[in-house]
Amino acid sequence: MLHARRVVTRHQINRLLWSGEGDASNSLNVHIRRLRRRLGDNLRKPSIIVSVRGMGYRLDPP
Repeated sequence: MLHARRVVTRHQINRLLWSGEGDASNSLNVHIRRLRRRLGDNLRKPSIIVSVRGMGYRLDPP
């Protein structure tokens, strides 16, 4: 929440959570989808955890 509205790249997330491993896997996609579901975000058109094409993800708190 301290860094809301800033784009975090997939590489940064992988490096912080899995020590850089898993770049080719879809585990990050699965975790993001689960977070969206638990936050009550619309899975078809998310507005809380937003995918930024070619960059990564951005948190837009309601």
